[in-house]
Amino acid sequence: MIPFMTAHQIRQTFLDFYHHHHHEIIPSAPIIAHDDPTTLFVNSGMMPLKGLFLGQNPQGYKRLCNVQKVLRVSGKHNDLDEVGRDDYHHTFFEMLGHWSFGDYFKKATIRWGWELLTKVYQLPKDHLFVTVHHQDLETRTLWLHETDVHPSHVLNFTDENFWAMGPVGPCGFCSEVHIDKQFAPPGDQTYRSATHGVNSDHGRFIELINFVFMDSTRHEDGSISPLKQKSIDTGAGLERLCSVIQNAPSAYETDLFSPIISKIVQLSGVPYDAGSAGTPHRIIADHLRAVSMGLADGVSFDADGRGYVLRRILRRAQRYSYDLGLDCPCLAELYDSLLTTLGEAYPELQTHSELIKAAITAEETKFAKTLTTSLHRLREQINTCLDAGQDTLPGDVAFQLHDTYGFPMDLTRQVAAEHGLKCDEAGFAQAMKSQQERAKSSHKFHQNHGDWHELKGHGSDSRFCGYTHLSARVKTTRFRRLASEEGVVYEFVFDQTPFYPTSGGQLGDRGSLTNAHGTFEVTSTTKQAERIIHRCQLTSAGGGHFHKLHDVDLIRSFVAQVDVPRREATMRHHSATHLLHSGLRQLLGDHITQRGAYCDHEGLRFDFSHPQALTAAELTAIETWVNTMILAAHPVDITTMDFQTATAEGALHLSTEAYAATVRVLTMGAEVDGASAVSKELCGGTHVQCTAEIGLFVITSDSSIASGTRRITALAGEAARLWYNHQRTELIRTNHLLSTSAAGQAEDKATYADYPTAHKVYHLKQELTELRRAASELQLLKLQALMAELMAAKITTPHGFDLICADISAQLTSGLSNSFLDAWSQHITAHQVVSVLWGVEPTPGEEEDKEEDAPATYNIKFFSAISKALQPQWHAGKLIQHLAPQWQGSGGGRPGRAQGGARTVNLPDQGQHIHAEIMRQLDHPQPPYATKA
Repeated sequence: MIPFMTAHQIRQTFLDFYHHHHHEIIPSAPIIAHDDPTTLFVNSGMMPLKGLFLGQNPQGYKRLCNVQKVLRVSGKHNDLDEVGRDDYHHTFFEMLGHWSFGDYFKKATIRWGWELLTKVYQLPKDHLFVTVHHQDLETRTLWLHETDVHPSHVLNFTDENFWAMGPVGPCGFCSEVHIDKQFAPPGDQTYRSATHGVNSDHGRFIELINFVFMDSTRHEDGSISPLKQKSIDTGAGLERLCSVIQNAPSAYETDLFSPIISKIVQLSGVPYDAGSAGTPHRIIADHLRAVSMGLADGVSFDADGRGYVLRRILRRAQRYSYDLGLDCPCLAELYDSLLTTLGEAYPELQTHSELIKAAITAEETKFAKTLTTSLHRLREQINTCLDAGQDTLPGDVAFQLHDTYGFPMDLTRQVAAEHGLKCDEAGFAQAMKSQQERAKSSHKFHQNHGDWHELKGHGSDSRFCGYTHLSARVKTTRFRRLASEEGVVYEFVFDQTPFYPTSGGQLGDRGSLTNAHGTFEVTSTTKQAERIIHRCQLTSAGGGHFHKLHDVDLIRSFVAQVDVPRREATMRHHSATHLLHSGLRQLLGDHITQRGAYCDHEGLRFDFSHPQALTAAELTAIETWVNTMILAAHPVDITTMDFQTATAEGALHLSTEAYAATVRVLTMGAEVDGASAVSKELCGGTHVQCTAEIGLFVITSDSSIASGTRRITALAGEAARLWYNHQRTELIRTNHLLSTSAAGQAEDKATYADYPTAHKVYHLKQELTELRRAASELQLLKLQALMAELMAAKITTPHGFDLICADISAQLTSGLSNSFLDAWSQHITAHQVVSVLWGVEPTPGEEEDKEEDAPATYNIKFFSAISKALQPQWHAGKLIQHLAPQWQGSGGGRPGRAQGGARTVNLPDQGQHIHAEIMRQLDHPQPPYATKA
């Protein structure tokens, strides 16, 4: 019997074991693959340490151990479609790992791994199987001599036991340990054919741990050579270990999942089943873990990238919650049960719990209506296919769901498969392509790119010298002349330039290029590949032929001068952006991640992840914090270092950005006695030298630009001062219009006494409220008088009910029509009344448009209300449907009340006509507007 351990105990035991063997314990890296542009998420335990395996090890690590958060949902490592359908695939899981970098190798790895499994976790040796590469005789020998594994349980494989980081790079043999969850003695037929179960999808055999012996590197030509430094990479899935140690049929029955599944059962009333009926429970529980961990590490729901992957996972969970009958939003209600399983190991889940729940709820709410509509539409189409005997859902149907309703293709594919249908993937792709071509053709534009002319002997292109110089003598390396909407423009590339090109969210410089022959105005500076391109317009040409550029000598060199005030204003905004980023993280939490930024001489905007609008108090606190940092006159230091060192020192950076090996680190405020700097980020832009140079900072707006993403716009320096001047002028003028003054109302102790304009507006609002109340009362009196007048004009019919036909044209012109029908319907409830009311008014604007001597036209409005007691025999909607067409109109409604309209070119006695028609129809054997004969 295997001794029971909780998931937390299994984690801690693993870490304690390897710590005892002199491994340094490191925390899990975030689930976001910050430093790897090849993938969105960390998809293996060793991935955050890839640089160490490649020899980038400035810390000199020898032995490391941790529990790493892993997400496999895209690309090569995509387990999404298998999750919940079997008992061992997961999107999010935890990988127990230990590593050696040029230290111990195969022998120690094998001995420790066997000791951990058989002595520490006490797994039965006769249930364990070892796999080795058939050419790796050394590893096979070590297993047989350094452990007491049964020789028949060491199995040979080929490609399954060779590991590579990629097509090119470190690689080596690997060895795995699998467990047979059923028991049979050695020599049994099962064991003689164990290779048919191990490394297969057979649920009986489960891989527990993998030891990678990284001792080689593979080259582009396919050849393999030894590595200078041998390394060990070991990984064991916590979920699988839990299922074995806790003697559970699968990981979903362990304490990692059972609290969540129990909560799902409680909310839905649908019991859990280990078979297909439990698929929704398993998918929801798994996906909640993945989404929550992604949100905790700073991902926000979005339309692309990581945010889109997270959105797909959540929507897949939401689709299955719909199958269980759960009302959306509901997933956030499961979050507290998740904390009982992961909260202790990953405190960020607890720290950001309210933000995570708010983000999940908002995203669920957004998708709920789409889900209901789309599933209904999809199931209609599926039934159509099944009725026609088809086995494939048409691609245009899938595309319509995607394009019209925003329903993901993978969900369409999944629902179709559940009904035995395939999806026409090619048809979907063709529909998508056709739409893109239509969109492209509707936005055609013409560009005249021109041909570059290269000047030889002027050195290499585009060295930027603008960090230290705002003017420089530059030599042209290439140029071209273009036709554009602005007329003729010129583009230059120089050997060096003080002009900063648009990049990193900072708008490029403007300025001038001057030599003895003329002057160009630089209207924009951009970067293409490594070239800095200056787009210019000719403003003066002393030689008269300069604009033709016939003589290359005319443009060989210039004095390049940056527009200094514009650059300085841009720098203030750029530096203020970094302070704003830091302030948001300080005051709202480190879940804030930058989603985009832009700054120029006129202002700045900063996009960031946050699930809800900022309160007025939060905005004030952030603005105050930034201004406090400005007034503190913190020094701004810029240093250059390698990327790994910068990130190790805590410099913030965009996870979506590809950085060079050497980066610029912008630090605001000194790091003294262990205290952090005010701000520390990677940035290639231009900045002030001291925060005091920013001058002033003001937030001008906070808005939502996407689900979970907000945008702050702000001003700094002179732009902020001008904004305050404008606000002050506007306030003075408003005070004047309201007959207030800045010094007035000093004796008033009311709430707004210190704010004269607000004080005046407050009283105006009170007066307006009182006027509206009086108007409402007056309208009610008019309604009551009208209803009394109508009741007095009723005619009792031979059929025993009262008929009311009346002209209310006068009341229409006084604005009673909007509320009258509601009040009138309620008023006749206690009576037996069939009422038809009408009003006639001239067509609006007709006097301006109609031709001379043309007959006047009028709008007729019909209203009908019928007492509840008469509705079984009479139908107000049918009554209006019968009357309105006689004047080429239309209308309709419910049995108790209805309305319609018509337009006529003459104005006979409409009341007499309508009254006569009603009376005539009363004696009709089957009136067309009666509920029944």
